[in-house]
Amino acid sequence: MRNLQYLEEFTNFLIVLGTVSLRALLKPSLRYSFRLGCIIGSILSNEKTKIQEYNDISRIINSIKDKKAIVNYVRVYILQIPLSKFSPVIIALIPNNGKDSADNIANIHKKLILEIASQLNISILSIRSDGTAAKFEAQSIILNTKTDKKVEIIDKTLNINFNYPVFSNIEPVLRI
Repeated sequence: MRNLQYLEEFTNFLIVLGTVSLRALLKPSLRYSFRLGCIIGSILSNEKTKIQEYNDISRIINSIKDKKAIVNYVRVYILQIPLSKFSPVIIALIPNNGKDSADNIANIHKKLILEIASQLNISILSIRSDGTAAKFEAQSIILNTKTDKKVEIIDKTLNINFNYPVFSNIEPVLRI
């Protein structure tokens, strides 16, 4: 709880939202979670892997395998205040199988930017990623989102076209 209070004290700072995919730490496998009552280790929702009775186990596991829905990557969303004394904060771990499209990634970005960040009153300065093509394209989708305001600096003599959306309650979002 103290971390949330600590974070709220600094919501006026501009935040960098970064994503990284981690594979080295994962061993793809399926397990049953007693706490959740479902099979975990897949990209399917908990509702789709819920175990109601013993016979559900093999049916759900076969469904996960048929759909090639076993998690082998985790996308990590990190908030960072661009000051040296502040450590990055992991805000989400999103399981995936490495086959996410730019549209799927952009939808998660939009949810973080438009819903979560605005609810927490966090101003996001930029979004960055580990450079995969899908994540770069997802950033382009975010930057091409229609908004009421944009930051535009165009200088044809210097071949500069600086154009970024300004989201309500968030401020401009830049790509790094």
